[in-house]
Amino acid sequence: MSADGGIPVHSRFFDGAAAEVRQVVGAMNDRRTMAGTNTFVMVADSKLVSYSNITALLQAGVECIAPVPAAQSRRAARTRRLRAHLG
Repeated sequence: MSADGGIPVHSRFFDGAAAEVRQVVGAMNDRRTMAGTNTFVMVADSKLVSYSNITALLQAGVECIAPVPAAQSRRAARTRRLRAHLG
């Protein structure tokens, strides 16, 4: 966004079957250079969420937001229920 309540200043879409984290990191670095700022947030889908992908993004300094994959959400709910049951 160009400012709070603003519009995106740039967007780029990746083929879900082809995009790799290094492509995303490269694209973010290109945007940083183009805009002359390091303040960007990548909006991703749940397919990008894995330990290795998130680790790579964080190490590259890429801030991102993505939904929690359904499988992780269900697993977390089962864990909470089990812990509550075991006390």
